[in-house]
Amino acid sequence: EILTATQDSTTFNEAHWLKRVRYTDDTAVNELEIGGRNLIRNSNFRFGLSYWNNNEAPSVIVESDPIYINHVKVVATGLGQGLYTYPLRTAWKKYSFSVYLKADSPMTVHFSHEYGDGSIYCNVTTEWQRFTSTGIWRGAGALCLYAQGAGTFYIANVQYEEGDKATDWTPAPEDVEAEIDSAKQEALTAASDAQSTADSLKNFTDV
Repeated sequence: EILTATQDSTTFNEAHWLKRVRYTDDTAVNELEIGGRNLIRNSNFRFGLSYWNNNEAPSVIVESDPIYINHVKVVATGLGQGLYTYPLRTAWKKYSFSVYLKADSPMTVHFSHEYGDGSIYCNVTTEWQRFTSTGIWRGAGALCLYAQGAGTFYIANVQYEEGDKATDWTPAPEDVEAEIDSAKQEALTAASDAQSTADSLKNFTDV
């Protein structure tokens, strides 16, 4: 129990104190599982469609996005068309998965956790929305985003993480490392090109 003073007093007056029962059941907190590490490679399509597969959609295009940097535009002409990927995961563990979706006109997209729990049908509108779910994965299948009919929809910042709470999107550590390696290579290439240009100018002036 906790005593809380309801008004100032120089002497103890029981009427000036409020007794409350302290919440002591921490079960929900103790059982909460939080992952945070994104288990999907190229989850924001920085590297085009690497690690993603097209399931019969006639048009899948990576475009720049003012909010999420990149998104994928999927033009579907029928049921079951869209993208799927294979997260880096372990069977019989609980995972949370999330995605940002919007469409040219309202439509339904199936966020499918194949051979696992938690698959959901997303009522997608013309504004970006985040859809999240949680479920145990049993060891086969993919994570899929499939149209439930003809329409154009957009995918951004997909996340798949261990635990039962979806956290803010972050890239997979492997993608961060790939980004660093790419920047290093670009710097080395630029330095090499600069040196070649300098050597060419020197040779020209020496003639």
